[in-house]
Amino acid sequence: MVQGGTFRAGFASGFSASFFSPGTSMGGDGAGGFTLRTGISAIVGGTASEIGGGKFANGAVGAAFVMMYNEWAHEKVLKKLTFAQAREHYIENTGKPLYVLASSVDLSKVSISSFKYIGQKLPIQLFFHGNEYSSLNDALVYGGITLVYVGGNQVKILPDYYNFEMHDWSTSVLRNLGTIGGRIINMDPMGTASGYTINFVGTATIGGK
Repeated sequence: MVQGGTFRAGFASGFSASFFSPGTSMGGDGAGGFTLRTGISAIVGGTASEIGGGKFANGAVGAAFVMMYNEWAHEKVLKKLTFAQAREHYIENTGKPLYVLASSVDLSKVSISSFKYIGQKLPIQLFFHGNEYSSLNDALVYGGITLVYVGGNQVKILPDYYNFEMHDWSTSVLRNLGTIGGRIINMDPMGTASGYTINFVGTATIGGK
């Protein structure tokens, strides 16, 4: 109703999103699977909203939020992911995703001037880039992440993947050396353990300048 729709249409959208929402088997537990399930829920919710006399866009947005809420409600959202926790989860070799508050990532060195418009994506390196590095723990856990500007000094963080894959030595010498070190620290010198997705809940704060 706040978005300008009717209660009936909103109810139909949310109910349909919950009732017909695909399970985690649809697309798996990774970032791609999560995105696919959210997209399907948005389509179902938008369609139900139109049938109920509302707007497709309103229904789609509401259904997507319902799906994400339901997904996160069944998972423990960590207030902070420490390197010790990330390493232990990797060694367990389950591949199960983790959910972490985006606000726990220190992005105080990332400037708001790096963004020109809402929705802009910005890949950053927390480990080797002095202008963005602010926390050794975050550097060890996340390495490189991608931010999405949502306005003000707030950003969303796209899902990250915790793994140690090698790249072309001709262009990634430092990165590969770091990868080898990461494998050794994580007790997986051959890189055979299953990586896992880290999903960020909410938004993070960046620097004001």
